[in-house]
Amino acid sequence: MYKFIVGIMAVSLWCATPAHASQEDVQRALRQGSWDKAYALAQDNNGDRFTKSLATWYYLRFSSIVAPFSTYEQFLQQHPDFPNRSEMHGRMEIAFLNSDPSLQEKQQWFKKYPPQSSRAKALAADARGRLSGKEFALWWTEGDFSVSEERYLLQKYRNQFTVTMHIERTNRLLWEEMGAAAERIIPLLPSDQQKLAYARIKLFRRSGNTDSVIASIPANLQMHPAIIYERIRYRARSDNYAGVEELLLRAPSNLPYAHLWWSYQNRVVRDAIEQRRYAVAKNILDKHSQTRTLERVEAEWMRGWLYFAFFKNYAPAAGAFEQIYHNASLPISRSRGAYWAGRAYEAAGNSPKARTWYKLASLYPTTFYGQLAHQHLYPKTPLPLPDFMPPREQEIQNFVRNNPLAGQFQAYARANAADLLWPLIAAEIQKSHDPHYIAHFSTLARMMKEYPLSIKIANEAMIRGIYLAELYPVFPMPEGIAIEPAFALAIARQESRFDAEATSSANAKGLMQLLPSTASRVAQQHGQSYHEGRLFDPIYNIKLGSYYMHGLLNRFDGAKILAICGYNAGPGRPSGWQDRFGTLSTTSFTNTIQWMEMIPFGETRNYVQRVLENYHVYKHILRTGIRTPLRAEETLIQRD
Repeated sequence: MYKFIVGIMAVSLWCATPAHASQEDVQRALRQGSWDKAYALAQDNNGDRFTKSLATWYYLRFSSIVAPFSTYEQFLQQHPDFPNRSEMHGRMEIAFLNSDPSLQEKQQWFKKYPPQSSRAKALAADARGRLSGKEFALWWTEGDFSVSEERYLLQKYRNQFTVTMHIERTNRLLWEEMGAAAERIIPLLPSDQQKLAYARIKLFRRSGNTDSVIASIPANLQMHPAIIYERIRYRARSDNYAGVEELLLRAPSNLPYAHLWWSYQNRVVRDAIEQRRYAVAKNILDKHSQTRTLERVEAEWMRGWLYFAFFKNYAPAAGAFEQIYHNASLPISRSRGAYWAGRAYEAAGNSPKARTWYKLASLYPTTFYGQLAHQHLYPKTPLPLPDFMPPREQEIQNFVRNNPLAGQFQAYARANAADLLWPLIAAEIQKSHDPHYIAHFSTLARMMKEYPLSIKIANEAMIRGIYLAELYPVFPMPEGIAIEPAFALAIARQESRFDAEATSSANAKGLMQLLPSTASRVAQQHGQSYHEGRLFDPIYNIKLGSYYMHGLLNRFDGAKILAICGYNAGPGRPSGWQDRFGTLSTTSFTNTIQWMEMIPFGETRNYVQRVLENYHVYKHILRTGIRTPLRAEETLIQRD
């Protein structure tokens, strides 16, 4: 690994050169997402080769204007070590095809660069004189051809096209909301399919009266999945979720583009569960059709939870939870699936299987459900986190000296632009099999006070089973802090990843992400001076944030879950949720978990679990030399 970095990268990529005046301008433009501007500025900055290369890489990947293919080709040849090469090849391919190459140029190009996209595969096969059969049908359906390419193919291969090919191409284009491209093909469709396609365009463009648009569709196509979906979107925009439910119940089992339906399915299922209409929730979840990992994991968890908690049918519940464990890759999802599988087998009276699944969940001790599983199995033992000493400063100095990317990271961190290098660092970490390499990068980021990046790198290590101290930074606490230091750290880690200068889209600021209006009020209540700029002072921010959280704890009689909900969703929400879902239990942690999973905001459900898991880790870290049993279950019901 190191030989590769020093032997190749130092020559072509990470060549350190003195900073120039325009380097900050390039970095500023990159951080603003002004790719074209950054690229133009970098071309005038001939002294800084690395920044010029970095700006070019971002520009070639993200600019809305596809650069000339020769620019991509030159960059890829000169920078073999930059990541995302496949993506760059794809954009280079688009640039080449958009240059209107001759038949001979296509033949030469595709001999050098094998085609990647369906569009390129079709045109490459045409250049070889072998465009036919099933592959042609697939490429025609999936290819994003230019107007001239479409005309050329339609003319040259007019005897090979079928109506089905045109229907499938139009259907795909409309699902992806490429209406202009679809309109070029619609005249080739049968009359009934033309009416269906034009109706879909009107619906997703929100032009025309919905009822009259649907009436224009032949009766046998009015319940086409695409029409159902567009009607669902229309009703959801009007907050008519009773109407959304009615359409979801009439939808087919095998949903096309299923991931687009999930947000509507999820909302309707949660509403139905709250209203105790479990059969409706079951009907929708049993045919959720989700295949992408993110949506599938959530849909299977909802399905398992429904069978477990409301139908008391533990076999299908366990099956759904096991699917989560097997399909997910991240510790949070795997521990969640395994813990609930353990719960399902335990409820079914199968203790050996329950223990097996609890053990699998407990392998992830930094996660909410992994901690609950550990306490369930080993109630008298501490959280099983290893103690890691960070590398010594001398090791980091050697690391920076011998690793050009680390040197660039240090320079960019000093310019407050280190986040620009995260994609490059992430790619190197993915390639590395050396845990010390990852640890050194995480420690370097911490030493440069780039805490969000340090945590990101440590998270990558954790996924590989390597726990670094940088995963949970410890900040100095203000004197007389109003809440437990572990609790304050848990909140700050989730809110800002310890970025003292963070400002959210809602204008929340600093480590604990305080709104200026909230911070001003809290400061006044506690006799503190207030100035908005001081919210970027870590000690001041934590002091006001801890005062605010202490007030929430008092408001909710010491219930941490309710206080955490209030911190994230607003102080008025938890009381409303207790009115809807029942008073939070003070005796049964499983009832508390059930209440927590009923929270209607996905962000808040996740936030509560992440803060609580952070809290238990920080309690472990701060009790140096004292190892008390984990009390994850008690935290859910206790009142401080």
